[in-house]
Amino acid sequence: MVNKKTIGIVIRSLKIGGAEKQSVLLAKSLAAHYRVFLFIQYPIIETQLNDYIQNSSIHLILLRGNFLQKIRALKNKVRKANITHLFAYLSSDNVLAALAAFQNKNCKIFGGIRSSRLPWHKYMVLKFLHQSLQEATIFNNHSGRNHFLKKGFKTSKSIVIPNCTDFKSVPKQEGSSHDTIYIISVGRFVSAKDYPTSIEAIKRLVTNDPKVKIKYIIIGFGKLELEIRNLISSNKLSKHIEVVINPDNLKDYYNKADIYLCSSDFEGLSNSIMEALSFHLPVIATHVGDNPQLVKHNHNGILIPKGDPDAISDAILQLYDDEKKRLLFGTLGFKLLQENYSPQKFTDRYISLIEQT
Repeated sequence: MVNKKTIGIVIRSLKIGGAEKQSVLLAKSLAAHYRVFLFIQYPIIETQLNDYIQNSSIHLILLRGNFLQKIRALKNKVRKANITHLFAYLSSDNVLAALAAFQNKNCKIFGGIRSSRLPWHKYMVLKFLHQSLQEATIFNNHSGRNHFLKKGFKTSKSIVIPNCTDFKSVPKQEGSSHDTIYIISVGRFVSAKDYPTSIEAIKRLVTNDPKVKIKYIIIGFGKLELEIRNLISSNKLSKHIEVVINPDNLKDYYNKADIYLCSSDFEGLSNSIMEALSFHLPVIATHVGDNPQLVKHNHNGILIPKGDPDAISDAILQLYDDEKKRLLFGTLGFKLLQENYSPQKFTDRYISLIEQT
């Protein structure tokens, strides 16, 4: 039954990305309980995310014009629709939501922060909004919250609600492995993902033991694509490493994979690690951000120092010849995901927040 409260969610666009997908998952999950409006700043809607919205009761509103016109449009809609809770996802969304609902006593504004790596001017703006105009700020990871608390954010107004994942899969079966062990990484091609270190790890593995049969697939898109391709080519690793750009059949890659690798030197709460866990994959991940929340060392994966190719290659070798360990880690990782990061947990946390405010 739909509650009398009305929810608004503001997101920059529906281009494929972690925050964008989470905003749609939130809208979809809350639409079963409330009247929900999803406000889009820029009319970029990827087919994959549009499919989530179709056949749902979400009211999709495209905000048009310049920034001031968008503020006015959002302000009018918040008032006319009697929106009681307005959630913002990214930095510009925080500003837009705060200004649109300013002095509207019937609407509570919740900021959103997804990263702790921000320019100083964004820190200052978000801190002002947090302290003066917002009911609270929602972080999707504990490490990010702790970082902002040190910069003056209020403990009582800083809330962690982790992301969720909606991928579903069946456990991998013993004896289903291939002769070649498939390792995948999924993410934007940016420096924080530190693909040079993972590529160096693969180089050392195949150089030290040419009999090792591994295929490393780097999946994503971004400005460092050419640099990554050149690094693979210059090290003569094309036989062992493949780059795949934003495939439509991402699930097929997860299903075929034997190991998931995260070599990042910086993370918040990794959506791609969560997806890997949902596909019953053992995870090798750097000990950064909230990775230790998702990967329990020698329980469902292996935690390693950042920037250490030898640690990556050693971890791969631990799992390479041990199918039973890979299957056990995959099973335990999926269980951890179910217990802490399920869509139901995600929905319940937001409903609890809404009903208490």
